[in-house]
Amino acid sequence: MTSASLLRTAHGLVATSRWLREVFSELRFDQPEAVAEGERVVVTAIMTGTHIGTVQGVPPTHKPFQQRQVHLFRVRDGQIVEHSALRDVLGLLRQLGVLPS
Repeated sequence: MTSASLLRTAHGLVATSRWLREVFSELRFDQPEAVAEGERVVVTAIMTGTHIGTVQGVPPTHKPFQQRQVHLFRVRDGQIVEHSALRDVLGLLRQLGVLPS
């Protein structure tokens, strides 16, 4: 299994969650909506926290942020077998002061 495909599995989600908590403090996900049909689940979320670790080469800014996300899951027999996500990275970098607003 490649690292790209690992990130789309439950194990990848756990590893990503650990990493997120290392680089963002006060991390929180608010889940405004989830829709499921068959094996497919779509979740919209807003991730908030404070930037405390290096992200995409950006050293800690200690600034708070809010990022909109859409997560797409495929669930089989009660297990996540695939995951992908759309995240507002541009908005995050602007909030951290890396890019102009």
